[in-house]
Amino acid sequence: MAPEDFFTQMFLQPLPSYRWSIGKQRGGNVLGLDDLTNNALLYTAGVGMYSDDSPRDEAHALLVEMKNDIAAFAKSVQGDMDFIYMNYADSEQDPLGTYGASNIEFMKHVAAKYDPRGVFQTRIPGGFKISNVQ
Repeated sequence: MAPEDFFTQMFLQPLPSYRWSIGKQRGGNVLGLDDLTNNALLYTAGVGMYSDDSPRDEAHALLVEMKNDIAAFAKSVQGDMDFIYMNYADSEQDPLGTYGASNIEFMKHVAAKYDPRGVFQTRIPGGFKISNVQ
């Protein structure tokens, strides 16, 4: 893949630990991060192609390889966490599954209460659905 065929971008988002301790005092959240005691960092990377002829599969494979390398490094320095932020997740990942069993059950309960016919789970295409989480 030639450099003139694509461009890349990466965003880094800090997650300071005080954010979760304050959140826990105010009732917590469904992300499963209430007990996070260390600072963390979220990242997302993307690649854009300048033409339809560009090798998208190759670019995606390189992004997945980079993600795996970053995850391996984070694990090697005890800096890894299971959490996957839904807005930064790849379609092959399961972000909702990383939110913790009690939060998943809570979200399923809320979905059943406010969307008893499952419109948002079945009639809205794409995205991650709480009904698909085991």
